[in-house]
Amino acid sequence: MKKTLFWVILMVFVLVNSCFAYLVKINGEEIGVDDFKQYLKEFHFYSQMNPASKKAGRLSGSVLKHKLQEFIDEYLMAQEARRLGLDKDPFYLKQMKGIKRDLALNELWHEKVKQLKINDEILKKYFNDKFTKIEVRQIFSKSRKKIEEALRLIKSGMPFEKVAKKLSEDPFASRGGKMGILTRGRMVKEWEKVAFALKPGQTSGIVKTEAGYHIIRVDKKIFPNPEIFKKHKRWLRNKYIDEKLGEEEKRLVKFLREKARIEINNTLLSKLEPGQNVEGILAKVNGEAISAKDFMAVFKDYYWGQKAMAERWHLKLDENKIKKEVLNKLIDEILVAQYALKKNYFKKDKQLQKALRRYQRYYLALTFREKIIVPQVKLSEKEMKQYYLRHKKDFRGPDRYKLSIIKVPTKKEAQEIREELLAGADFSLLARKKSVSDTAKHGGLLGWVSANRLPSKIRASLAQLKVGEITPVLKDNFKFIILRLEDKKEGEVLPYKKVMLDIKKKLWYKKFREILDKYLKELRQFSKIKINEKEFKKMEKDFQIRS
Repeated sequence: MKKTLFWVILMVFVLVNSCFAYLVKINGEEIGVDDFKQYLKEFHFYSQMNPASKKAGRLSGSVLKHKLQEFIDEYLMAQEARRLGLDKDPFYLKQMKGIKRDLALNELWHEKVKQLKINDEILKKYFNDKFTKIEVRQIFSKSRKKIEEALRLIKSGMPFEKVAKKLSEDPFASRGGKMGILTRGRMVKEWEKVAFALKPGQTSGIVKTEAGYHIIRVDKKIFPNPEIFKKHKRWLRNKYIDEKLGEEEKRLVKFLREKARIEINNTLLSKLEPGQNVEGILAKVNGEAISAKDFMAVFKDYYWGQKAMAERWHLKLDENKIKKEVLNKLIDEILVAQYALKKNYFKKDKQLQKALRRYQRYYLALTFREKIIVPQVKLSEKEMKQYYLRHKKDFRGPDRYKLSIIKVPTKKEAQEIREELLAGADFSLLARKKSVSDTAKHGGLLGWVSANRLPSKIRASLAQLKVGEITPVLKDNFKFIILRLEDKKEGEVLPYKKVMLDIKKKLWYKKFREILDKYLKELRQFSKIKINEKEFKKMEKDFQIRS
């Protein structure tokens, strides 16, 4: 019995260790295969590891090793950042605060989706409610007394259409109140709640809305085609979830606002103008500050969007109203985020803990590059000008082509014309006879065209030609074309000022990489790095990668 128990314990030990076998060990920190796969996935590289993917054949053992080295380098930078105390840097802390908040919010809404318990019956009801149309009439008035008179006349037997023409105050009065066919979302909620509950031929009582008073009659109901439900079930499910989560968010915000401590600096708010750089605390939500700077980052985009709309529709822009809307939106977001963080998802969920560690590593490495490497990159005007003089030929404008064209509707016709041209036929004559292009009357002469205005396939084809030669048959939208190269002018060298920014970017990044690579080389030399070759080979085998 003891012997059997020993073997059971040994097997469990082996299985546990094999499940958690590390891929690489960096200064005592063990990193598993799953961590590396997640890294590849995050950088859109994972598809190349999947044998079912069309891109799988592009991945080789050497490329995989290169990605593993990048993965190791990220760990080294993160470890070095911690050693240098950059995990206390304001930039890093701000990034991680946002990430932690986003992860908690994602988990909160994921939890809310689970609680919805969606099934076909619920989705079918939603589908019918959402997409049922009504053919409807209404009588509208801003006067309660007038609408009561209209209802009295209808009840006395006067046709709805006549009452509408006589008493209704909306643009549909002349048509007997006929509004046409409507779907949900076109009218206010109070109106729709009554209208869509009516059966064909039924007339409502008096319905009050912000606009005034209404009497509604439904002439006809048009139900959606069940086949649409089958075809777009997934889309409907997502739409249903979005709506329900929106409703839940409103309820949650209302509940949280009742308990929240919200302080607003109205004096500072009134002074804020678009384009300003203002310092100060604009509001506090349960002690958490909203700075004027953070507010302005959101406000300026929203403000200019609203201003453009107001100018387009000749509306009056209420700047104070926009400020309040933006601030309330920020307050609501903070309240929900605070609520999500209090749920302690990070203590309960191991996958969430792993995700948080991945982000910590990424932002530590980023902070290391920003704070340690970037300040070392120095670039002078002299270096930039010298680079320009040495590489002038790389800074040419686009080549220009003088072209003639024959355009026809079918590929077969284009191929026949090309054969005639190769046999010695006159290009301009065939263009006049057969081309459907506007240039046909000029023998197909298109004139000078800049290369950067041509589609890539046409550019590639022209690059192979000598003056006087013709292209293969090329597709251009829904027609087929043949081009003849009449002449060619090489692009002119662009002046230094025009390419200065491109040179700056190129040289800056080159220096940045040189400094970073040197630093990484030193880190590798002074670090203990051990790659588990057995696990690496196993991973190659799993994904059918040949070394």
